[in-house]
Amino acid sequence: MMIFCTSGCQSSHCIFELVKLLSPLLSYVGAYIVNSSEFVDAIKQCRVPDSACYVSYDVVSLYTNINNDAAIKTLLQLFDKHSKGVNMCGFSAEDFETLLKAALACNIFGFNNDFYAQKRGLAIGIRIAIVYFDHIEKASLTNGIILHKRYIDDVFVIGSSHAELRSTLTNLSSMDVNITLTVDEPSRDRFLPFLNTNARICSGKTDIRWYRKPSSKNIILHSRSAHHTHMEVNVVRNLVKTSERVATSTSENDEPIQHILFENGYNSGETTTWRPSSAPDGIALVPPYPNNHHAKRINAVVKRSRLPVRLIFLPHPPSKRCSHLHVCRKTDAARRDALLHRQEDLPFARDGVFDKVWRMRSSTYWRKRKTAEKVVR
Repeated sequence: MMIFCTSGCQSSHCIFELVKLLSPLLSYVGAYIVNSSEFVDAIKQCRVPDSACYVSYDVVSLYTNINNDAAIKTLLQLFDKHSKGVNMCGFSAEDFETLLKAALACNIFGFNNDFYAQKRGLAIGIRIAIVYFDHIEKASLTNGIILHKRYIDDVFVIGSSHAELRSTLTNLSSMDVNITLTVDEPSRDRFLPFLNTNARICSGKTDIRWYRKPSSKNIILHSRSAHHTHMEVNVVRNLVKTSERVATSTSENDEPIQHILFENGYNSGETTTWRPSSAPDGIALVPPYPNNHHAKRINAVVKRSRLPVRLIFLPHPPSKRCSHLHVCRKTDAARRDALLHRQEDLPFARDGVFDKVWRMRSSTYWRKRKTAEKVVR
């Protein structure tokens, strides 16, 4: 079972402040990448010898297998080393440590109408895992590693020989008894999937192509959906641009992209976009968005009448959200009670850090609300 870090409970406020403090620290994690574009740029700039070998590692259940005490110790060491480059947002170093412990000790989740406290590991999404595994990597890499890039728990490694790759894998697996890694090697055609790319290194030259997993259903926004036409155009444009951005040669991407678009109802005909009527300094008129056909007719009527309004179509919420909304409301109160009971048992719950977090979150909320009101006016 996977436990995700989400909003809706009091510990999420601690995690929100931690994210602001931890985000600058990720710049000191050298091997970490945030998207496939950074991976493509890194591998293009790398000088790869003809005898180089490459594999990818996958960390098995990284978040739930992390030692919390070791993760806190590692993070505090990195924080002390680069504290001058981090905006503390009014917190002291002791407050930072308290927030870390609170975020890990207050992981309350619900399953089958029962509530549980996670005793070991992290909820999926907390960035402490990225920093902790970076500590393991720096102590495990050998001199023969040419390139080492990681996206959360997926690692791409280029080594000077197979022996260097095996030695690195052994070092990574021995640093923490709870963390294990699986290895993926290139296929017969020497291509190795990583994120949404398919990389091949042959005679020192790299060939990178756009990649989608065989299990992918190729589901995108359908052409007959009740969305604005410009949203459908953006979906197609982003799909094409993503494939062009990660691939060294775009000719191989044409056929699979055309197949995906055809499966979702897009043909080769030209599509024109339209924008809702917007009079200068007009009053906002916010009707629900019916579908593209009726929305265009409403827009035409408003334009002909020359009403001093700004037409803003309100998209309907997802059906899944509507069906589960009443369930979320029922569980919110029970989740808060469980978390409050958990916080009463924490030795650091009375240090005033939680009150400081609440004050900062409240001030942030009201500041954003005032800014939004100014924009509307």
